[in-house]
This record gives sequence, structure tokens and C-alpha cells, in this order.
Amino acid sequence: MRVFLAPLLIALAGCGAEQETLPEGESACAADAELPGAGPHLCPALSPIAYCERLTGVVHSTDLVLSNRGTETIDIVDVRIRGDARCSFRPPVIDVMEIEPSVGAAVIRIDYVPSSAGDDRAILEIESNAANFPLLEIGVCGRAIAGIADQTGKCPQCATPETDDPACAPDE
Repeated sequence: MRVFLAPLLIALAGCGAEQETLPEGESACAADAELPGAGPHLCPALSPIAYCERLTGVVHSTDLVLSNRGTETIDIVDVRIRGDARCSFRPPVIDVMEIEPSVGAAVIRIDYVPSSAGDDRAILEIESNAANFPLLEIGVCGRAIAGIADQTGKCPQCATPETDDPACAPDE
């Protein structure tokens, strides 16, 4: 496994071609899920990623852990944010580009830095050689507020499109 001492910054990129996505609120790899055949199988620990009522001008970070429940190494090709109309999400930072089978993991840091109040929606795309998700899309959303007095207790709807991957099942 190649580990970079300093996190590798992956630049923003455009849309991918064929894609598979994770159902909203579900993990791609429940502990008891049957994985289809051999190969690398990408398993994100969180979907979607939501930032509810965060103050403007402050960096709010979330770490997304990716694991490999497959039998071969996952090679991460690209990690990018797509559809960020207000430019409130920084380019993702990933700590490794290869995830070994069974024991390997990678962490992707997603920063939400809204400059003005409002709702933000984007898609985190992870391109790899994974058999179950060659292009994994995870919804990322946030609601920025100018001050504490603006809190309403509501979060924006944050959706991730669905997939028919048999490895996707809710965690128990």
C-alpha cells in the first residue's frame, strides 16, 4: 500500500461516464452482506454527507472512511466534487490511493466552507477499479447560516441516487 506522507489533493474535475451510486442513508457493505464474486469492493462508511446549519466563513470538515471488502487491491483513480454551484466545498483530500483487501482503508476529508447563507448541494465522486462501484457518487449538502440567531433546526434534503448492487444493505 502506498501511503503519502502529506495528503494528496485531488483537483476538481467534470462528470464521469457510467456510474453506480449508493442508496441514501445506507452503507455499501453491511457486515453480513454477500459480495458478488471476486475483485475489489469499495465500501464507504457514510452516505449522504450532510452539514446542517453551519456558520459561514468557518471550515467544517467530515472524514469519509473507505474500506475494501474485496479480494483485490482498489486503485483510486480520482476523487472530485461535482455540481457545487456556490463553490462551498473544497476539493477533497485523500490519504492513500490504494486500498488493500480486507485490512486496507482510505480517508477522504471533505471541507464545507460556505461564504454566504444558503443551501448547497454537490456530489462527491470516487472513481476506482472497484467491481461494485467503478464510479461511486455520494450526495454532499449543507445549509449555511450567518449567525446563531438564524438557526431553525432544519437540514437541507441531501440525496444520493440508488444502486442495485447486492452488497448494499443497511448496517444493523
